[in-house]
Amino acid sequence: MKSLLLTLLCVGFWCLKTSLQAQVSLPYYSGFDNAAERNGWTIYRLGESAIGNWSIASVGGFSPNSCVSHDYSPSTGAHVVDDWYVSPGFLIPSGGALDSVRYAFSGFSVPGVGDTIGVYLILGDQDPAAATAIIELAEFRDAEYVADNVYRLLPGVSLPATTEMAFIGLRYRNAEASSRWLHVRFDNIAVSATTTSSENPVNHNLLSVYPNPAIDEVTIEHTETGGIVFLYDEKGLLLAKYSLNKGLTSSIISLQKWPQGNYRLMINKGNKAESITVVKL
Repeated sequence: MKSLLLTLLCVGFWCLKTSLQAQVSLPYYSGFDNAAERNGWTIYRLGESAIGNWSIASVGGFSPNSCVSHDYSPSTGAHVVDDWYVSPGFLIPSGGALDSVRYAFSGFSVPGVGDTIGVYLILGDQDPAAATAIIELAEFRDAEYVADNVYRLLPGVSLPATTEMAFIGLRYRNAEASSRWLHVRFDNIAVSATTTSSENPVNHNLLSVYPNPAIDEVTIEHTETGGIVFLYDEKGLLLAKYSLNKGLTSSIISLQKWPQGNYRLMINKGNKAESITVVKL
């Protein structure tokens, strides 16, 4: 009886912990520019506690105005700082893609022995210390760490299929956090899933687009008000996101800043998704 009660308590605790970890539907985007885009992101400190930590910077973002930033801990005596900033969870049973990450580095140092500035896929638990697997997606060192304060793009990284909850983790590990000045910023993180008809039914009445081909702008007719449409280039790179007009069933999207070519507009609402190819002349 005691064994059964303990088992039920453990199952209940696991269910409660899982429910407390925020989950988002895909495609997902965060530019860290408002409360909704920051919701569910959590800090985990696996090394020494120091004054340097992940925080939202209200200036210096790639997209106005905010980004997520981590600095060093000057002259505090801190050594190994291992801080993670982890996204809300998402499901990719057929795999997916980290469509984009913008990053910029500055400071007077570069990563040395024991340092890690990287982007990871975390499986099973949002806390890296409790995860069932951590997969490196990109690590920035040597020629990839350029301390010039210029934003660069990490495009289209494939994510493996998994039945576990998945998370994107930004890692800042500084083995000499008191003296090695590594200042990093990340922005515009986008994740999408590889979907199948059984996992994500497609409703072909969610939206229509005209004119198509287009020159400067397109009008989107959408059957459900509100929501977000994502714009991808023909390589699958996320270029922009647009909020659909609440209370209305049509929205106008400008394509003026994009060159001629084929683009994909995607809307995702709950278990319904649809994408349309748009040709810009």
